[in-house]
Amino acid sequence: MRTYAQQQLSAKTERTPFSSAHAAIVQHPEREVQKRTGMEWNDEEQKGDSLLAHDFSRIPVSRADASTGSEETQKKKLCKKADLGSLSAKAALSGDATKAGVDATITVKAGAAPCACDQYRWLQVADIIPGKWNGRDEAYVDPFPNDDTKPYFWTDSEEASSPNTFTDPPKLLRSRATTEGKAITNKFETACMCLQAGKNDRVIGAVNWGYTFTTDLAKDKLIGPSTTSGVSSFWKKTVAKDFGAYKYDP
Repeated sequence: MRTYAQQQLSAKTERTPFSSAHAAIVQHPEREVQKRTGMEWNDEEQKGDSLLAHDFSRIPVSRADASTGSEETQKKKLCKKADLGSLSAKAALSGDATKAGVDATITVKAGAAPCACDQYRWLQVADIIPGKWNGRDEAYVDPFPNDDTKPYFWTDSEEASSPNTFTDPPKLLRSRATTEGKAITNKFETACMCLQAGKNDRVIGAVNWGYTFTTDLAKDKLIGPSTTSGVSSFWKKTVAKDFGAYKYDP
C-alpha cells in the first residue's frame, strides 16, 4: 500500500511526464541556448552525448576573427622585439697608426619561427666631432655618399655575401688627428633592422660604439661597444633627414 507521499509523487509525475523534448534539453542544453540567442549551429555540430562532450573547436569562427589571418600571422603579431633576434658586439683598437684604427663586428642571432625575420639589415648613423666627412659637417647615415638608394650600410649583394654580420674598419685614419693637431672622435649608432614581407622594417636593437684618435697613439680611446634595445632620438632625426621616405617601427 502506497503512503500518502508516494501517492502525491505519482500524481505529480503523471501530470508532467518527462518527455523526449525535456530529455533533449538536458542532454543538449546548447540547443536551448541556440533558440534563445539565435546562434547558427548546424545539425552535425549537435552530435554528442552532452554539453561537456561537445567539440567547441568546431564552432564557426566569427567574421571578425576570421579576418585576422592565419595562425602563423597571429603568432607573429605576438612576437616581442627580443623574439626577433639578439645582438652581440665587439670592437678593438688596432694599435697601428698606419691602418684603420678600429675593428668592429656586430652579429645578430636570428629569432626562431614564427618570429624569425625574412632578412636582417644594418642601418648606421655616424657623427664626427669635430669636422667634416666628404663635405658634410653633420651626422649622416653611413656610408656617405651612399652606394645605392637604400638606407642600409651594405648593398644587397654585400649583405648576401655576409648575412647577419656587420663589420666596419673605419677609414678615418689617425693621420688626420696628427695633421690637425687635435683629437678626432667618431661615434656610431648601428641599428639592426628586421625585414618581414609586407611590413615596415622593425628595430631589433642597436650598438653604440666609436673611438677617439689623438696625436698620440697611446692615448687613443675606444668608445663602447654597448647594446641597447632601441635607437636614440639622434638616430631617428638623422635617418629622417637623410631618408625621409623610409618607414620603420622603432
